[in-house]
Amino acid sequence: MRPYPTTRSVESAAPVTEPITLAEAKLHCRVDASDDDTLLTRLITVARQYAERATGRAFASRAFTMTMTSFPPSGGDIVLPAAPLTAVASVAYYNSAGSLVTMVVGTDYRVSVNPIPGRIRLPVATSVNGGVWPETAAVDDAVQISYTAGASVETAKHAMLLLIGHWYENREEVVGGETGSQIELAARALLGQLRSREVMP
Repeated sequence: MRPYPTTRSVESAAPVTEPITLAEAKLHCRVDASDDDTLLTRLITVARQYAERATGRAFASRAFTMTMTSFPPSGGDIVLPAAPLTAVASVAYYNSAGSLVTMVVGTDYRVSVNPIPGRIRLPVATSVNGGVWPETAAVDDAVQISYTAGASVETAKHAMLLLIGHWYENREEVVGGETGSQIELAARALLGQLRSREVMP
């Protein structure tokens, strides 16, 4: 059997909103003034990125673009690494003649958003009959997929707030010791519950 094709998934649009608001971060850090709003806003983004790397999930909705060197062998599923999947905007591929073909959802493929991570699959009738994906040109971006992923999760938000509070209180220097270790361990334990088997790019 041919190996799974080489894939590359990148963020094609930055999140419009973060899972934690500035007001939530200020409440957690017991901050009333606006002097540190810029710092706290930056810490919110850093905490979200930390949580995403630790879990393989996206906690802020945004668009991704994934390219593949070919379709999966033997009609296998296309796994979209950023999770949870919310929508697939388009699936296109370069055929053996070098023409870019846009596929039709429902006719050429179906989308499964419930698995973590989500998947693009052959239509049921095609799969039952032993169908396979189309042949593609031998180029790095033979298959091109645009999709949206990301959703806020309360467990992850709590872990992020723990990190934001710790970083805010200890911003001048790296502070070790028992308290810092306990906070990081607590955040990691919370995020470990959400770990996806597929890691985000």
